[in-house]
Amino acid sequence: MPNDSVLRGYPVGDSWAAAAQFVGHIEARSMALKLAFLRLGGLLFFDAGHAAADASRLAFYSDAGFGLRCSFPKLDTYSLRADLGPSRCGRHPACRRLAGNG
Repeated sequence: MPNDSVLRGYPVGDSWAAAAQFVGHIEARSMALKLAFLRLGGLLFFDAGHAAADASRLAFYSDAGFGLRCSFPKLDTYSLRADLGPSRCGRHPACRRLAGNG
């Protein structure tokens, strides 16, 4: 499972290569706002999941945050995205910022 698409509020180095794992995502997205040659949108998200050696060791980790999406429909179908999501446990108190396309 790719680290950068699992829980947005946790460091990329956290291991998701385990025998037992669960992950879930919920997003509420806005309609895209048309501005000249581009489209802007926003979203709120909640992620939850964990990975462990076996199911008895699974714990609940989560994050929540917001993001922005920008696309250029005349040029390509991909969107530029930026998400900001602090982890919701004491182990990783700092926010993690993500930027990418897809």
